[in-house]
Amino acid sequence: MHMLPPAVSIAKALPKMRGKLYYTDPNIPTGVTGKRLTAVDIAALEARIDELIKNCDELREENRALKNQQDNLIAERASLIEKSELARSRVESMIARLKAMELGT
Repeated sequence: MHMLPPAVSIAKALPKMRGKLYYTDPNIPTGVTGKRLTAVDIAALEARIDELIKNCDELREENRALKNQQDNLIAERASLIEKSELARSRVESMIARLKAMELGT
């Protein structure tokens, strides 16, 4: 199974991009250029991206734990099915012996 590497803070890459980032305001009509992001905008973006990365890491860990739990439950189910088959076989064997004893008397 391929696992993605842990996420790294985007904040390390953003200083190189400062002053070069633009966004388009949905309220500005099409064709009008976007406005330059301010340091506050970039800081907010960095914080949001870091939060998303953290959430991704947490979800990845939760997913891993759930997959392990699922594997354990599948193994437990197989074991219980095997025990159930063994018990059924023993009960059938006892019934056969009881019938044989009944016919013998």
